[in-house]
Amino acid sequence: MDDALLCLRNLRDFVLPGHVGFATFFEGESARNPPRSDSQLGFFYSRAEMERCGTQTGWQPTYLGDWKHPRRQMMMRYVAR
Repeated sequence: MDDALLCLRNLRDFVLPGHVGFATFFEGESARNPPRSDSQLGFFYSRAEMERCGTQTGWQPTYLGDWKHPRRQMMMRYVAR
């Protein structure tokens, strides 16, 4: 989650209000995630965690959910406040 927060926070510093960004994620229990980021591993987060991540970093989150991703990832939309 720290990497997601860092990414959204840093991106927010460079975009104007109203900018729209999207993020995909595996929906599930984050307590089972590995302790460190790894580009080869899947990480799971709840909808509430992804919404909170956006809210804490200056975005208005909207859960879009299933968008027919082949690996069953869910989608969040973030609009810069």
